[in-house]
Amino acid sequence: MSVKACPRCGLLNPEEHDFCSGCGYRLADVTPQAPPYYAYRAGVGAHPRYAGFWIRFAAAFIDSLVLSVMVLPLNLVFRAVGENVNFLGIGGEVNLGLLFLFYLAQTLVTWAYYTYLTGRYGATLGKKLVGIKVVGEDMQPLSYATAALREIPGKLLSSMVFMLGYAWAGFDGRKQAWHDKLARTLVVYG
Repeated sequence: MSVKACPRCGLLNPEEHDFCSGCGYRLADVTPQAPPYYAYRAGVGAHPRYAGFWIRFAAAFIDSLVLSVMVLPLNLVFRAVGENVNFLGIGGEVNLGLLFLFYLAQTLVTWAYYTYLTGRYGATLGKKLVGIKVVGEDMQPLSYATAALREIPGKLLSSMVFMLGYAWAGFDGRKQAWHDKLARTLVVYG
């Protein structure tokens, strides 16, 4: 079995296809090639099964539970320090500073969690539990740089405009949210 890689979107198509099933690009002049090793793994291949909005939502919910447990010690420490500051009567600006530090630490832990696990394993704990993973549009594993681009500025972009960037995965042909489009990634089963 040979495949044709679409020069426009990178999707692997069966040799007999004249047009890309992902973007419609004409494949008549594309030379067939042997499928790469990853095309034989379950759930990933010439026609990957894209993960839609609801399964991704379930993974995000699980990740939010995991992150809540991870930041609980931070919360307890900052709460104890804040109570001591109040007891000493020097609250006000000090409490605002502590609150800022707490949210900064929580944000850094969240970014580290998503970036490390997505870069290292292609999936967070939530994604692993529901059976999905993040790959590049070429179906290759992500680098840490691509994972960071997807998880930090990409998800900030997706969060803007009433979370429309996340909802986009429910309407897009390849189920890509805005952060996936920015980083050129796909979320697939497997």
